[in-house]
Amino acid sequence: MVYYYSHLEEEVQKIYQRLGFREPTDINMVEIPRYFDIWIDYWPGESRNINIKGLRTIFLQEGMTLEEVWTTFAHELRHTLKHVGDQNRMHYLFREYQEMDANRFMYHFCMPSFMLLQIDPLPTFKETIFYLANLFKVDYKFAEKRYIDFLNKKKAHLFAYC
Repeated sequence: MVYYYSHLEEEVQKIYQRLGFREPTDINMVEIPRYFDIWIDYWPGESRNINIKGLRTIFLQEGMTLEEVWTTFAHELRHTLKHVGDQNRMHYLFREYQEMDANRFMYHFCMPSFMLLQIDPLPTFKETIFYLANLFKVDYKFAEKRYIDFLNKKKAHLFAYC
């Protein structure tokens, strides 16, 4: 079966290839911000990112689970790498666009398609989701949504040229 990557999937794959991450066990949240020269800090407020005179920092809310830290980091990473401006001062539609873009990136970054293509499903859907959640260090609901989206895209390719 031929799988056609979207631009976002290609972008995520290129990032991981540059970092030398080929499989889920390679993913290292310490190396990613180091590669992009981004500081990570924890604070009691809501997670966010700032860029002051080129000093890029992602502030992660204290008290989150490891899974929440990973997915929130991916969301904020997209803002740090691609978005500009103060969301408090921008039009609400543009702010919504940035949030949707960061969420799409988060799902693909935490569970990249090129890695999902290498994984054989387990006997049941539920077992597969538990396995993927553990493998990619995300929670069950996150893994379920991402895997369903992935399977739907994969299935769409089968019928695209009928």
